[in-house]
Amino acid sequence: MVRYKALHTNSSNYIRRIDNDWRKYYINSDIINIPLKKLTPLRLDEWVHKMIKDNHLTKKQFNNMQIIIKQGLEYAVKKGLIPSSPYADVAISGKIFEKQAKKPAKTQVFLVDEQKKIEQAVYKDFYETNSANSLAIILAFQTGLRVGEIVALKYSDIKGDYLYINRMEVRKQNKKADGSWGKCKYIVVEHPKTDAGVRKIYLTKKAKKILKLIKKTNLKNGYADNDYIFVDEDGRIHIRALDYRIRKCCNIAGLSEKSMHKTRKTFISTLIDENVNIDYIREIVGHEDAQTTYNSYCYNTLTDKMTEDLLEKALCS
Repeated sequence: MVRYKALHTNSSNYIRRIDNDWRKYYINSDIINIPLKKLTPLRLDEWVHKMIKDNHLTKKQFNNMQIIIKQGLEYAVKKGLIPSSPYADVAISGKIFEKQAKKPAKTQVFLVDEQKKIEQAVYKDFYETNSANSLAIILAFQTGLRVGEIVALKYSDIKGDYLYINRMEVRKQNKKADGSWGKCKYIVVEHPKTDAGVRKIYLTKKAKKILKLIKKTNLKNGYADNDYIFVDEDGRIHIRALDYRIRKCCNIAGLSEKSMHKTRKTFISTLIDENVNIDYIREIVGHEDAQTTYNSYCYNTLTDKMTEDLLEKALCS
């Protein structure tokens, strides 16, 4: 089945996660020794609920784990090994999932005062290194792009006031015959993460200014690679280069280290705070449903003092 799934995705991260889940949840389980035709909905129901409880799975962890049994049985139907999937009749009780508290905002986004500090650090790094790649951090705050989308941007993606997203970098890693994983390679695929990822994003005046500065700097340095925006002397840069850069700038600014993904969460949270329509936010960040936008990307970016002042104004005026 893993080989079959690999034919339908360019993401080796996804395939590796399936492989890890197989080793963690299935390889030592008696469920894999039961013949397909003897797998009943009741047997699967008991097994899957026991797995949830024994492993203290959150809903997200369970959804990842169940892909193997769910899609494995669907594959067996396609192969003609069984007439229908017994897993289709299994109902999961949502009450038994491990509850996972939402992480504190200060660990997930850049607070308002931190955004100013990180921007100052970006410019400091830019002028000291003469590398435009630090400026990708400011562009991320202005566009909410995934880091894999940023490093795959081309100048031809800019059309007037909009930036068109239709490709991204993915990590490619092949599994060896001995079961181990080979060295990671980074490639650009001509599609985004999901169908909703094909989109256009409005370029603010600040974003346009940053893009012009990037282009000017790269021309001055003689850096170019197939129209890509973020390049160095070796050509197009990769995801790891930007994650290194933002951690470096966090250290310069005296802030706790945060990844590039936190700029995306900051962008979304800021737009929500500014009462931008949620469906528009969902659209420009490439989410398939607004619930994902709200549940996983909505955090308070204000400092404690700012929040307290808002409470005073709302409750005591």
